[in-house]
Amino acid sequence: MGSIGNNAEAEPQAFAARCAESGLLVWRCMADGSVLLAPRLPAAIYSLAASSCLGALIAEKFATGGDGQSRDLELYPGCWIACALDPSTPGGTFWVMLIPTEAGLTSPTFEAICQSAGLSVASAAEALRPFVKYTPAQKDQAVAAFIHFHESQAVRREDEAMISQFTWKLSQAYEELSLFFRLASSLNTNADPVETIQGVCDELQQILPFGWVAASFVRGAARVPGLDGRTISAGLLPCMPGMLAQAVKGACQAESHEQWVKIHNPPKTALANLAGGQVIAEPVSYGSEPIG
Repeated sequence: MGSIGNNAEAEPQAFAARCAESGLLVWRCMADGSVLLAPRLPAAIYSLAASSCLGALIAEKFATGGDGQSRDLELYPGCWIACALDPSTPGGTFWVMLIPTEAGLTSPTFEAICQSAGLSVASAAEALRPFVKYTPAQKDQAVAAFIHFHESQAVRREDEAMISQFTWKLSQAYEELSLFFRLASSLNTNADPVETIQGVCDELQQILPFGWVAASFVRGAARVPGLDGRTISAGLLPCMPGMLAQAVKGACQAESHEQWVKIHNPPKTALANLAGGQVIAEPVSYGSEPIG
């Protein structure tokens, strides 16, 4: 029993199911002891876990037991819990493992929990008995298994995140490599220069992580007909095109590569101030002469 979540619940449910298969009684709860997820639990045990009395006991232990990472807390005579932060949520939720013993099934506190859950002591004890596998001296074995499952879950999550990041980077590298091949092909054609440069800007802006891309050619760059003094852009410009063209031209007055400023930072340059952030500027050269 328990709540059925969407895909975001797949990992917590898998963890709870793995613990259940190993005979560990676990569920996920808030710091006040209220149950969030308790799959594969018999109805009687779910009622116990969701009872106000047990929730209050767990909340009290959370309040006095530190940061929710306690591995060995006596909930009441004859019953222990182990706690761990739930890594699948930003914070405030925990995994709790209950370790009951035979002595705990006859405790007055257990009777109070059963009463709070609307269960008879006999039916509740019968439901819990399959999980009574450890004596007080052996409970560390259950805690060790719980810790192992919890830590291995964290390792698996890190591995999956690393694989996902690597896959994204590989995909990005492939797109960028494909882009450079397409650009090289387009620049080697006899197509209209303005259309070619516009296509280059569009491709760069779509593939690379830039808000906008502009290509600006200085006056006197007559070696490429139609581009002399032109500024061609793609993406969401930070200002009117004419203002950007003037700022770009002002930033591209270097006489040689040695004088060229590639990283423009506000408030040092007018271009960066106008853009409202850092701007990367790469020269377009004809021979040793920057033309744009």
